[in-house]
Amino acid sequence: MSLKYIVLFLAIIIIVVVIISYPRIKLFFIKLFYSKYHYRYINAYKKYTKKSPHGYCIKDEFIYHILVFKEKDKRFEKYTTVREIKFGDTEYFTTYQEIKRQKRKPFCFNSYYLNNKYDIKIIGYRDSMFNTTMRVLYYFIDDVFFMGEYIFKDTLGERAKRISKIMHEKYLGHTTNKSEKFYIDGPYDTSIHFADTGFSLIIKYFSNEDNDIKAKLDDICKEYKGIEKRFDKRKHKDELYDRL
Repeated sequence: MSLKYIVLFLAIIIIVVVIISYPRIKLFFIKLFYSKYHYRYINAYKKYTKKSPHGYCIKDEFIYHILVFKEKDKRFEKYTTVREIKFGDTEYFTTYQEIKRQKRKPFCFNSYYLNNKYDIKIIGYRDSMFNTTMRVLYYFIDDVFFMGEYIFKDTLGERAKRISKIMHEKYLGHTTNKSEKFYIDGPYDTSIHFADTGFSLIIKYFSNEDNDIKAKLDDICKEYKGIEKRFDKRKHKDELYDRL
């Protein structure tokens, strides 16, 4: 075989290998330039593998976790406290990098790029409270912490009531009306959302104090409502087309 055909044969092999390995090569460089926690890497990984490179902290839409504060459920009890509302020992508006340095490797991670301009991250850790395992989630917008969440999967019945009682004592100074679903609004535009769903106990801590973050979250909610409205309008039109 002449040198010309050998070179051609090797070139074809290289081209085939590059084509086959392209997704892996692309993922390697995206991970190298950004990080394995960047939305660009996660989106590319999902595109080529049909799954996330990390465990999910939440499986529903991010917007639903914001709307519980932006549009408070009227069925929930509502209280007000003069006590400071904090998420453990973590200050609101701490940066993503600071919390990552303080914590160990997260066991779950979500990343979104909303409205083509807002970088949303959720990182989660396993912990325990009241001898019960729980997930601890940190929510960031453009790498700034604004909301935390405790999720107890097996804290039902009397244990959930005990946690509700302690929260009433701490923030309200009494144990009457120990509701299973309530809000507590505190100083500096902070809030707690407490919900015993029967399957899990969810406690969210939210700060709406920072005007920049507030504007970004309002913009995300506005965009979502616009999409929802257009979808409902299209759905209604399709239904009319089918019936008329």
